[in-house]
Amino acid sequence: MPTAPYDSLMVVKNTVQARLNGALDSLQPISGRILENSSYFSQQAVNDAWRNAQDYLAERGFADLLNEAVISGFPIVASLDPATQVRLDWTGCSDGVTSYTTPFLPSECTHPLKIWERWSNQNAEFSKTPMEKILDGLPAWQKAMANRCWEWRNNAIWMPGALMVEDFRIRYVKYLPDFVDVGQSPWFVQPVPIMRCSDGFSWFICAEFAEAQGKVEVADRFLQRGKDAFGRIFNLDAAADQRVNIRRRPHSARGNGRSYY
Repeated sequence: MPTAPYDSLMVVKNTVQARLNGALDSLQPISGRILENSSYFSQQAVNDAWRNAQDYLAERGFADLLNEAVISGFPIVASLDPATQVRLDWTGCSDGVTSYTTPFLPSECTHPLKIWERWSNQNAEFSKTPMEKILDGLPAWQKAMANRCWEWRNNAIWMPGALMVEDFRIRYVKYLPDFVDVGQSPWFVQPVPIMRCSDGFSWFICAEFAEAQGKVEVADRFLQRGKDAFGRIFNLDAAADQRVNIRRRPHSARGNGRSYY
């Protein structure tokens, strides 16, 4: 069966071992024990570095950390009061009065980027333009057949509420999970699900170990080398995007394609 061509975490850890032995004298006598597979400290340092690396890439819009989901069957707003707002988060949703366990946001979603809406159970197209993202408070307007706008607040999507059951297509930033034991497969043999990232990821791990030894300047140098390596991966991603001509939709076009706006 074909498999994804990812580096395994063991390859990354071997690279870390080689780099630390050559760069941190204080680690040479004990580096084998610190980096051994059964060490909780080793697993924690790897996962901390993994999260930091994803933060760095997510800030730059790296494609591997973007995803989309369709959330179906969001309930009708329960109150016609313009002050009523509805909510969608990781634990479920609210129609402005009652909370439900479904639908809910994917657990990997850290925050949404764009949201499209449509009436549920109609096999209709989603709105041609995304719903408007609002800053500093939703408008308290009369309820309509669509939400039209949204706000990300307190780790939830808040909307005015609609008079129809709706589906949402949500484009969001995701984070990849930590490295943990999966069944009979231990954490240190898991694949690293970013192509050819062992160079940058290993430097981020080296920085974690250096900082734990109090070698802040060395850690900063390791971290910069990791950023440079990940920067090369991101540049390839950006270069591919530059092959596409992009024309921004004018602001006045918002709402086109939704006759009930």
